[in-house]
Amino acid sequence: MSSATFKQYWLPEKKGFDSLQLRAVPKESPQLGQILVRIKAVSLNWRDGIVAIGTYPFPGPDALVPGSDGAGIVEAVGKGVTEWKVGDRVVANFTQEHIAGRLTRDVGLTQLGGETQGLLGEYFIFPKMGVVKIPDYLSFEEASCLPCAALTAWSALYGLTPLRPGLQGTGGVATFALQIAHAAGAKTIVTSSSDDKLAKAKDLGATYGINYNKTPDWAAEAMKITNGKGVDHIIEIGGTLTLQASFDAIGFNGQIHCIGHITNPDPLGAGKDFRGPDAAFLALDRLCVVRGVVVGSREQLQDMLECFEANEIRPVIDRVFSFEDAREAYDHLWSSTHTGKVRRQAMNHYIRVLSELLTINFLPLAMESPALAEALIVYSSGHMSHSDPSYTTVSLAARSRALCELSMTISRPERTASVTETALSACLILLTSEVCLGSHQSWYNHLVGAKHLIACAQSQADGSLVKGAQALRLTSEGRWILRNFAYHDIIGSVTLGTKPLLFLDYLRDITHEFDTYLGVASQILIYIGQVTCLDLSTTYVEVGIHPSRKYLSVEHDIESWKCPAGTPSTFQAIAHAYRGAALIYLYRKMRRHLEADTNTFLACGTSLNTMNGKLHMAVDNTLDSIGHVPENDVSESSLLFPLFLVGGEVERTDHMEFVRARLQVSYNKRKFRNISRALEVLEELWVYRQIRDVLGGNRPDWEDILESSSEPLLLT
Repeated sequence: MSSATFKQYWLPEKKGFDSLQLRAVPKESPQLGQILVRIKAVSLNWRDGIVAIGTYPFPGPDALVPGSDGAGIVEAVGKGVTEWKVGDRVVANFTQEHIAGRLTRDVGLTQLGGETQGLLGEYFIFPKMGVVKIPDYLSFEEASCLPCAALTAWSALYGLTPLRPGLQGTGGVATFALQIAHAAGAKTIVTSSSDDKLAKAKDLGATYGINYNKTPDWAAEAMKITNGKGVDHIIEIGGTLTLQASFDAIGFNGQIHCIGHITNPDPLGAGKDFRGPDAAFLALDRLCVVRGVVVGSREQLQDMLECFEANEIRPVIDRVFSFEDAREAYDHLWSSTHTGKVRRQAMNHYIRVLSELLTINFLPLAMESPALAEALIVYSSGHMSHSDPSYTTVSLAARSRALCELSMTISRPERTASVTETALSACLILLTSEVCLGSHQSWYNHLVGAKHLIACAQSQADGSLVKGAQALRLTSEGRWILRNFAYHDIIGSVTLGTKPLLFLDYLRDITHEFDTYLGVASQILIYIGQVTCLDLSTTYVEVGIHPSRKYLSVEHDIESWKCPAGTPSTFQAIAHAYRGAALIYLYRKMRRHLEADTNTFLACGTSLNTMNGKLHMAVDNTLDSIGHVPENDVSESSLLFPLFLVGGEVERTDHMEFVRARLQVSYNKRKFRNISRALEVLEELWVYRQIRDVLGGNRPDWEDILESSSEPLLLT
């Protein structure tokens, strides 16, 4: 063994580009059937980025030398090697053992820089069949760009049937596909979000260009270009969220080549609730082939290079970095793929717009927690996607990273109190982002996850170990987390028809603290939680308490509650609106039970007419309180629950218009899907009420509408 060493980059852990380290490793001699190559150039792909941040969905070593695409000079050959000599210029084959024919699972595990160790160093030992000769007209930098993106495009277009017109995209693979298709004389359609990229594509030979920001239904435009026939080949890079459009654009007997998954909401498989288009039906409908493409074989690489040489096809190189600037190259890769730029924009959006809705400044905590940092990007980019759909991909990618980071955090055997707090904060921010986007199943999953994190919390207090919610009550951040959890848990239980996940005792003595979101109304959450737990079971009778007495006890507590002295007028109005909504919710339950069993409440002197009178008074008082909250104020965002509860009971047209207008104001400010959903339910309810007034019948109720709907409603 030689005592010489060489420099090599590696990722001891896949937690981002900051994990990239430069080290010295022994320089080995090639053995039987091997060659030693001095690496002259390595190119970075999008795959290298997701490998480094830990969201690459395929198996590989935990500690990894990155880099799949490289070119260099043979410096030494081992015994039995006759194919190569010192000084030969060679380029790496992406999948080292894929020599020819079909790719197998075992052979797939020899892909450089992901499934096995990569090339980002000064030297690399290859098996003699792991490289291909570089054509003389290509530089090392140009050759290093070919093994992944170019060969994937070649494999897609020539892997099954001869090339015919039609493809899409302006990414690395799509650009090579364009060049290959142009060389074959095919007509090509290129899609991009950038007119500049489309202009460059035209320079490379594109026949048509579609800006999908300006023409969102690019599939229809492709159909128009092809006179309704559809395209023959589609390079499908997006994955889950773009596959439907690819089916819409493909022609009969065409081929959709799936080579990427950048829009997959869950590439690591952490959640199973997301479903894409019905690929089986759509493939039958279009008589098309949907084909996964993972680069290609050594034989295909040789064929491709012969074609490239004959047509003098050169890759488009964005920028060249020195070996010492590899970290900067990764940053440039991420920013040049638009991801870095929009992530910064998303965080700025959080700072400027969304942070005012929360009591805690999460940015210092996010500096300590990658999961929380990613969750904030999920929240803000998801919010921005309402006005700019391009941020959807950013939000989904950040969601995947956040879930991955959160999984690693909570799997640690020992967690400090601060780590638990940041993990819980990330969980609750993810929860809020799902509410924003309208993904209600995921919302509840995050809530359940937060419940378990609360149960597992631990902290030291006066030399003793404190567990569960009590551990979180020791800090202001922990108390905010508990109140925020309670808000989602208790308010969510109203429309979900469930009881809160946690008993309400953890809120005792921490609801007096002021929050910029609910102000001083946190105490009302306890009362609402108590109402959700009320029923007419025999439990109370067994302990000598008449069921109706429990209702009246909660009613007394709600009516007796008063705002703390010195509460600002706006937050007084919010608190009174929540108190009114709590009474409406209580009286609704009592009314339903009265309708089912009149005798239960007659024993306490409560009749249905009395209950309806109380309900109408609570509605009027709640409307008045909401009216005292200024429109477009930050606090407007917290009014969804009282607005919906009061909207479910109003009968007068002017009251309906008031609720409608305030919900619209709230939606315009927050852009949360659950706000528009709440208004949709109320609009449907009000129509049914008008029909009932004409035709008669039972009184329509929002609970009946939700029960018959497949989309639940969350009022947080």
